[in-house]
Amino acid sequence: MDWIPDLRQLRALVAVAEEGSFTLASRKLFVTQSAVSHSMRTLENQLGCRLLDRSGKRVGVTAEGEILLRRCKRVLHELKQATRDLDGLRRWGQTSIRIGAPHSLCHFLIPSVLREFRDCFPRCEPSIDAGDTTVLLEKLAHGELDLVVGIKPKNHDQEGYRHMFDDELAFPPVGCE
Repeated sequence: MDWIPDLRQLRALVAVAEEGSFTLASRKLFVTQSAVSHSMRTLENQLGCRLLDRSGKRVGVTAEGEILLRRCKRVLHELKQATRDLDGLRRWGQTSIRIGAPHSLCHFLIPSVLREFRDCFPRCEPSIDAGDTTVLLEKLAHGELDLVVGIKPKNHDQEGYRHMFDDELAFPPVGCE
């Protein structure tokens, strides 16, 4: 059997089973009653079995319908969860972030930045990968990191880099101790 499920059919089956009525299912799904009826008829024809018992005022689920219904509910639940997960990724700061930084920054700059980051994004879990900037940039290019903080190597073009701050290196005058 080469059946490819149509989500509208699966949602209609679940709604009819839960509501016990084509009319109530159509209201729940915001479609016409005939659309629900057509979906169920097409689904039953595709599978070659009756899924719903239409005798009497209420619509019941057949044994075959129960088997499919259990699986449909799981599939629809997983799709809803996937939608939530993807939505979480769209809202930056809601999941996790992988940051790469040279060892020197990990000791002096990153701890204070992480404290502020956690205050702003308490639901986001940062992970730090310390290492050489060129190695970290390779990891970034391969999708293993989300962000690299460091000094831009001279051989890289400006695209993809954002200037964060200037730092001044000062030496004490000779003879002063």
